[in-house]
Amino acid sequence: MSVNPTVKTWGKSYGFAEAETGEVVYVHESEIPGMRLKCGELIFCDMERVAGHGGRFRGHNVSGPGVVPFDERPNAEERKEEKKEWERFKEARIGVKGAPPPKRTRGKIAGGGPSDKNYAPVALKKSAASPTPLETRVDPADGRRYTKDEFKACYGSFKQWDEAAPRKPQQPSKPKDDEKRIDPADGMAYTKQNFLSCYGGLREWEKAAP
Repeated sequence: MSVNPTVKTWGKSYGFAEAETGEVVYVHESEIPGMRLKCGELIFCDMERVAGHGGRFRGHNVSGPGVVPFDERPNAEERKEEKKEWERFKEARIGVKGAPPPKRTRGKIAGGGPSDKNYAPVALKKSAASPTPLETRVDPADGRRYTKDEFKACYGSFKQWDEAAPRKPQQPSKPKDDEKRIDPADGMAYTKQNFLSCYGGLREWEKAAP
């Protein structure tokens, strides 16, 4: 199915466009090597529906005035306006914010609870073996979580899946109190405190650094 959608945003390696009929079209950089999309311009492409990702479409055979060389970057004012349009587009068409979580009432659970006169506690049965839940990661394009297969179906590779991996905090390195260095004076190894006690300073310690 061929459409002429209008570009709404372009990130580091992908962008979104919106067709007049309402479809949201995702365009990956692999479809336009060395090029990027220009916001507010039309593109010509074929649409392919992909699994997951809110029913969005993926664009193929992309061309048109909205496809420009990658070096043609927007200036600061244009980029600022692009970000505003992207925020409006995300909320209105992709639904990033979504519906607010349901309100909880103290002492009452939906469908019966301690404050419900018809409530009766029920013992929960433990299953013999619970299936391992599929790992999901947040797609920065819309702020929602998807499985690895859904990332592959939308982006055509696992690059975005790998980039969405949670980062582990770096552990601060501990000082090496027991580090030893060779003293050229006798060829023996000594600690920093040994150097300080012998020479009255750390000049020789620094010289002995490997």
